[in-house]
Amino acid sequence: MSITPEMIKKVIGTPDLRGDDARRVLEIAALAVAADDKLAPEELDVIYALCRELRVPIASLDPVLALATREDRLEHLRAAASALASTVARHTAYKTTVLTAVADLAAADEEFEFDLDVQDALELDGAVADRLAGEVHRALTPDEP
Repeated sequence: MSITPEMIKKVIGTPDLRGDDARRVLEIAALAVAADDKLAPEELDVIYALCRELRVPIASLDPVLALATREDRLEHLRAAASALASTVARHTAYKTTVLTAVADLAAADEEFEFDLDVQDALELDGAVADRLAGEVHRALTPDEP
């Protein structure tokens, strides 16, 4: 799925994220991209666009994308999620993981498992996660004429 900058803005809105929170949100999105050990070009395009939108240097995500094991990714996920300062940041982080997951239209078991790990790390109950995912999917669906 080709996700445009306009779609990204529609998904994340204008969250009041500064510095470390913006970087942590994107680290969580990058971890979701790396969950299946494949960095699809479509997913990376979304990560790069999110970096531009949230004004986070793309190079700051290189160490996160290079984490080699599931255990390393989970450890980093938990640390980044626990350091987020607000509910807005946690919700934005989850939306970015949903957004990157649909970018390449491939559903890997590892991505599904990591989604559950993200929900847990962000302390989101299933209903909230479903609502946020629904918001993402609605934002990506063209309005009917």
